[in-house]
Amino acid sequence: MYTTEEKIEAYLQINIDDSISADIDTWIGWVSKYIDRYCNTTFISADATKYYDTDGKSRIFIDDCTSITSLEFLDKDGGNYATLTENTDFWLYPLNETTKNEVRLDPYGRHSNFLIGSKRLKIVGKFGVETTCPADIEMVATQMVGDIIKQSSGEAKSKNSETLGEYAVTYQDVSNFLTPYKNILDLYRAPVL
Repeated sequence: MYTTEEKIEAYLQINIDDSISADIDTWIGWVSKYIDRYCNTTFISADATKYYDTDGKSRIFIDDCTSITSLEFLDKDGGNYATLTENTDFWLYPLNETTKNEVRLDPYGRHSNFLIGSKRLKIVGKFGVETTCPADIEMVATQMVGDIIKQSSGEAKSKNSETLGEYAVTYQDVSNFLTPYKNILDLYRAPVL
């Protein structure tokens, strides 16, 4: 989660009523997931086990991670075929960055190419790009949840109305709602490979 109720209260300069605290937690979850999906990454690294299809080449792109605990080749039945050791059998790239997204095998090692097949690589590690959320991502999350609170309370006044004879419709113009956030999120957006 990229923000907290306390940070949202400070941003809005209000005290949030306890009766909507559960809603706040839900909205924080939604906003955090939206940011992850929009940016194609997770900002706070967390322990996870991920599986990858491999194509027999000597390198593979993986989800952003900060460290790998174990890397295993799996046989066709999902059992351990081989366990590889970092800095001996493989290296994580880019070398001079905290966040890694590529595994390269030692071309002279005992396993110079990945196996071929679906779900033949198992990686356990910390996936995400940071150990703490970047300040501007935290601010975007805080502002987005603040805007949801304003919308739900009726404080946002961007409604428009149209009437055609006896038919009338009122709607809210949200076309520019995400624009200021996307300007910041675009700085972090990872390309989809």
